[in-house]
Amino acid sequence: MRNRHHSLWSAALMTVLGGIGLASAAGSLDVSDKTCSPQLPLLASVGVHLDLFAQARSCPEHSYLPGSNFDTTVRLWVLVSTSTLAAGIVGVLLALGAGLWVRRTLRSARDWLHRRFPTPSFTRPVVAKPVLAAATPRPFHSFEHYQPSQRRGPPVSFC
Repeated sequence: MRNRHHSLWSAALMTVLGGIGLASAAGSLDVSDKTCSPQLPLLASVGVHLDLFAQARSCPEHSYLPGSNFDTTVRLWVLVSTSTLAAGIVGVLLALGAGLWVRRTLRSARDWLHRRFPTPSFTRPVVAKPVLAAATPRPFHSFEHYQPSQRRGPPVSFC
């Protein structure tokens, strides 16, 4: 029972983190190229180095314009946050027993379909017996047509 509670809490935490990440990235999706955003000095220096932020004279101190990689990074952040949110929701549902419920529901639907639309009894297919192919004689190659470029293996002097 402790393992089930542990997986429930970890899945719930994953869901919350995915939701928070998605909410924080949603505000960055509609940022224009002329919008100055305030950043912490340490994060700003890393962001400028990675071209996430660009320094501009029109922005006040510790504010930066979006850089050339800002849009790509925001889209990647949305993708990771959405994936985390979806995995967390699936984890919560599985921890609450939704997997067992889905399996039982699919089994009852399968049984209902078998009762409603019975399948014809299985008969073995007729398979033809294999026929041996006639062996064709191989042509005999004499050594009079031998060329050294046709020989395989090491040279005769090597043996």
